[in-house]
Amino acid sequence: MNNIDWISVKDRLPNEDIFVLCYTAKFGKINSEIDNYKILFYDKETKTWQNYEIDDFENNPDYVYVTHWTPLPNKPIPTQI
Repeated sequence: MNNIDWISVKDRLPNEDIFVLCYTAKFGKINSEIDNYKILFYDKETKTWQNYEIDDFENNPDYVYVTHWTPLPNKPIPTQI
């Protein structure tokens, strides 16, 4: 896999309502056994990371702690088969 340039949330947050790939640590602790990746967007009004699914556990900042993010890649170019 290609090396990804991760951006720390301490350095910069993404533009509002743009989905990005996030590196998360559940329960606010970085632990390789429970670290995880999610596609989320940052809501500047509520200052929380969100997705469009109705799932309070996943959106609760006490349970999902985003440490880094990176833009999503461009969509694939359609080709004829």
